[in-house]
Amino acid sequence: MKEQPKYVLLDKRQTIGESLVSDGWTFGLLLLCIWASQGSKWWTFCTALMFLAFMLVKAAAVVGKRKHEFKEIEDLHAWVEQERSNA
Repeated sequence: MKEQPKYVLLDKRQTIGESLVSDGWTFGLLLLCIWASQGSKWWTFCTALMFLAFMLVKAAAVVGKRKHEFKEIEDLHAWVEQERSNA
């Protein structure tokens, strides 16, 4: 028995407000890490690891929230039509 194909769609739509808040959190944490690591190689390394961990967790959360999976292409077409009618 042949397994049916699986279609994955990443919905990257974002409002300007959502984009500003997201970028604000990211760059705010980056600035905090830079400020905390001044004059110390150990803190530079530590804050760089913290920032990378933050980015990985944030990316996983965004992908998980905006990921849509479809078993058949007809399901994907139906979702697109529904989104088009909602817009």
